[in-house]
Amino acid sequence: MLKVTNFSYSYGSNEVIRDFSLELKKGDFVILLGPNGAGKTTFLNSVCGLFSNFKGEINFNNISLLTNQVAYKKNVGFIADEPMILDYLTGMQYLNFIADIFEIADNNRNKLVKYYVEKFKMTDIINNLIITYSHGNKQKISIIAALIHSPKLLVIDEPFTGLDPFALKIFGEVLEEESKKGTIILLATHILPLVENLGNKIILVNNGKFKKIPHYHNVKKIEKEYEEYVNV
Repeated sequence: MLKVTNFSYSYGSNEVIRDFSLELKKGDFVILLGPNGAGKTTFLNSVCGLFSNFKGEINFNNISLLTNQVAYKKNVGFIADEPMILDYLTGMQYLNFIADIFEIADNNRNKLVKYYVEKFKMTDIINNLIITYSHGNKQKISIIAALIHSPKLLVIDEPFTGLDPFALKIFGEVLEEESKKGTIILLATHILPLVENLGNKIILVNNGKFKKIPHYHNVKKIEKEYEEYVNV
């Protein structure tokens, strides 16, 4: 379980998120919808452990992020909006580097790397330097790197930039697979049509405030709730 209790975050004297609580169980797939600057990235950066100067508590399976960061982060995979990778490694070298950090045994890493590299159609370029990759292919490597240690909590912030329609389809399939395996997924975006068929929960975010709504799996109904909440 992911348990966020009385979460607040401030930039100096500006409190951008106040007193938000959330409990998620195994397999929950949550879409955070909101405009730019709404507070989505601040919240997700805190949940994955990049920000630690928040108020409140964040626990995963009774492991506190504040008191046991290493044990907490072993459970987490993170995909940012901009790929944060090492350009002068090959794709395969980078994936092995990440697998080494998480101490993934060779047989497990080889199986998972092969599966995801083939699924995202990267076999022909996986041994090329990352600096030669397009933005979309860099994002694919970031996605694979976040998955190869089989995280139990997957945090994803605006991941769709640069992905072509095929990659978007595959990415959606992979996320649904992860959710069915029991991974908790938090995905933030402001692109409504892409999330119509993803996830089982929706949270609207605006000006640091969070509102849970039903996941209608109908983009028109989601748009209506979204527009009312953000006053579009």
